[in-house]
Amino acid sequence: MRRITATLSIVCVLSSIGLLTAQQDSKKEVVQPAKYIAKVYPVKDLAVWSENGTKFDPTILIALLKSKVTPGQWDDKSNINPYPEKGVIIVSATENAQEAIADILVEFRKN
Repeated sequence: MRRITATLSIVCVLSSIGLLTAQQDSKKEVVQPAKYIAKVYPVKDLAVWSENGTKFDPTILIALLKSKVTPGQWDDKSNINPYPEKGVIIVSATENAQEAIADILVEFRKN
């Protein structure tokens, strides 16, 4: 029976939630930290404004995105920041999370 080390267990868990990616080397597998990228999403057209339409307030949108995309994994590296003066949110996350957020925003615009 093969014994699993604590390090290997941690690597497996982090890989399964997208925080690590594996690359195959010719002789061994190399584990690298997942790459975080920042993307700007315009949300001025979404319902992220106060009732009278004067104040940009994407609080509910951000909470919804965080609950649907990698819930519980948002931290200093992966986060969503609102920029009221531009009517955008800036998301720092992995490519998989970015794709999921883009898909959710497309769905919001369809409804």
